[in-house]
Amino acid sequence: MREEGLRITSDNRVHVFGTGVEGVVARSERVVVGFANVTIRTVEHVSIDADGAMPSLVGQSVILAARAEDAKGERLAGSLPWVWTSSNETVVAIAPTTTALGGRMRASAIAPGRARITVSGENVTTSIDVQVIR
Repeated sequence: MREEGLRITSDNRVHVFGTGVEGVVARSERVVVGFANVTIRTVEHVSIDADGAMPSLVGQSVILAARAEDAKGERLAGSLPWVWTSSNETVVAIAPTTTALGGRMRASAIAPGRARITVSGENVTTSIDVQVIR
């Protein structure tokens, strides 16, 4: 039998199982001090946002961010463990930003050629092609 909903452990870690809306009650010495509904949705798609134009000249760089979306195309909040790769690190190198929160990564043009930047996580993957011309 598959566990559904969420569970909070004694060290206050939240473990999520399945999707839906769950209620969370905060208590202090058996007195209810707060309540929240938590909506749990699955990641169905990931897209890549860029903070500018993709680097096409050697020495240019851009910050990329992974954006998780649900089945309706709505952005999901929070930070997921994304894995970034470049098909050709000699053309476009990728590196975490100094604030690598939310799946942000810096892509830098190193040499002329083509590379594919891929981001994956939570069973979803997407890629973008980059051409460095000079």
